[in-house]
Amino acid sequence: MTHSELITERSYYNGQGFDNNFMTWSSITTIDARGLFWSGCLNRPSGTQGICPPGVTPNFGPVENTLVDTRLTVIGDEGGFIALVCGNYSRGAPDGPAPTISGTKYEDMNADGDRDTGEPGLGGWRIELLLDGQYVTHDITDAHGRYAFRLDANTLRAGGQPIGGGRYTLREVQQSGWIAGEAPAAVVVPYGAEDTHYGNRDFGNYRPATLRGHKVEDLDADGVDAGDPGLAGWDIEVRRGGTVIADAITAADGSYTVLVDPGDYTVHEVLQGGWIQSVPASGSHTVDVVSGQVVTGLDFGNFRPARIEGRKFHDVGVDGAGDGDVGLEGWSIELAPSTTTTTASDGSYAFDALVPGTYTLAELLQDGWRQTAPSTGNQQVTVRSGDVMTDVDFGNVCLGEVAVDVVNVQGDLDPLALEMHLEEVDVPGILDNEPLALASGADLDGWDGLLPGTYRVTAFLPDDVFSDDPDLVVVDGRFAIVKEVTVNPCETTSVTLRVFTASDGKVTGGMRMPVPDGFATAGFEFQTNPAHGVRGTLQYQDHEMGLNLHTDDIDGILVSEDRLHAWVWGRVLHDDIDQRFVLHLVDMDEPGRDDRFELVLADGYSRGFDVPRFRGNVQIHKPKK
Repeated sequence: MTHSELITERSYYNGQGFDNNFMTWSSITTIDARGLFWSGCLNRPSGTQGICPPGVTPNFGPVENTLVDTRLTVIGDEGGFIALVCGNYSRGAPDGPAPTISGTKYEDMNADGDRDTGEPGLGGWRIELLLDGQYVTHDITDAHGRYAFRLDANTLRAGGQPIGGGRYTLREVQQSGWIAGEAPAAVVVPYGAEDTHYGNRDFGNYRPATLRGHKVEDLDADGVDAGDPGLAGWDIEVRRGGTVIADAITAADGSYTVLVDPGDYTVHEVLQGGWIQSVPASGSHTVDVVSGQVVTGLDFGNFRPARIEGRKFHDVGVDGAGDGDVGLEGWSIELAPSTTTTTASDGSYAFDALVPGTYTLAELLQDGWRQTAPSTGNQQVTVRSGDVMTDVDFGNVCLGEVAVDVVNVQGDLDPLALEMHLEEVDVPGILDNEPLALASGADLDGWDGLLPGTYRVTAFLPDDVFSDDPDLVVVDGRFAIVKEVTVNPCETTSVTLRVFTASDGKVTGGMRMPVPDGFATAGFEFQTNPAHGVRGTLQYQDHEMGLNLHTDDIDGILVSEDRLHAWVWGRVLHDDIDQRFVLHLVDMDEPGRDDRFELVLADGYSRGFDVPRFRGNVQIHKPKK
């Protein structure tokens, strides 16, 4: 029969309930034993017409007689008909063989579209079968991800009709969180496929990989620590080969999450102005992720440069505070190990663009100054991200000096011959003078490196040196010139000491003057003779104390140019001790009531000072020229 007749014939037999599994209609040579006869298209009861398809004339004869020019004449015999099929059309026989379509649903770990060794199957997925776009049936993948369809036309239908040869497609029902990868191509199942197995119809899916991290302010520039705060609003980029694949903006706590397909990537931050990246050290993270992998700890740390600033001041009060003190220009401040800056006109300085950490700052000390602040000599400062540390100050005081000028008003004397001492009277502040600054000795012409304050200069007079200095006193049984001086910052205070080593002039007289609880009397004569030198006598009696002094041991005489004053030096025995004395005489002319007789012994005895009533006469004669 023709092809159109074949289709009609097929539809007819399908309607009769015959097995139609992918039948291929074609010419045959035999279907049964030779000599088999048939009557009609189907067995018919005696005397009835057989059932034949439309257009087929009932016929009788042996089977071999049904073959005519490759055309098929359908005959009925024992409930069968002549055909070459996957499973013979037979109402009484079992179903014939059927084609199958199978495959695996797997997790495509690297999203490459191929199932690689080790990629696991996925159970519980619904796979649907369609014929020419019409749904036929579905299967649920087993624990290993496997599914299969047996194309049994007796049980499977498309559009209400039994299935047959055609274009079969497969589709999966997508699940949340998965991305489709590999999907099988359509399967064309022809008639005559019999039990052909169409396998390896695989579906590959993958889950996005998750990249997570935090963007933080690395307060100490030492890596991401628990206490470092998150930074919001930073752009984190995921790149492959320099191309941005995905990005995310950090949340309020600095966290971010980026979903990417499996593969290898680099994760970068988009740097913002005023910040320096500290984590990671390489500048980016490199990751190679597979399906569903969650990578955490992709953190980025940044810090803001810190600043340290302070002032260099002249600590005039030596209190280390600097309040009201002027700044010092041109001083070098060092930031260890090798960064140096110079103070400005107001004493200010600053170090910028500092990495968080601990720094040591010190000043470069200049000669003639002592540091008052800080007390440790240097400043250790710890700065964190963005810190501006102020008041990192350095205070110094300018040292002063005392210069001693020994003036020999009569005679010759090496000024260094005097034994001199310097003592503190009132040196306020937080510093102490260096011991060497207060050195004593006979070879001194002064002291330097002194803190501001008040000092006492003591110059002891040897036996051959005399003095008319108004600040002459007795110190520890020795005559000395003692002066209090004020030392100011950066200044030299001069001290003049008057001495004489040669004698001239003549003094005579006597007196009676009150002393505590009594009176004293004296008679005296002193003169300098070019031929015999200094000579004279002194007779002094303190009637109240019972003191009676008599000496002719006279060492030196000095008469002032105006003949108002005279100083007489000598030695006297008092309390069995030979000691020096100095007698200051004042001649205020006649009648002598305003004259003065002021006697001082080395042991501290003194009379005649501030006497309210004086009786006697002092005569000072002009020195011989």
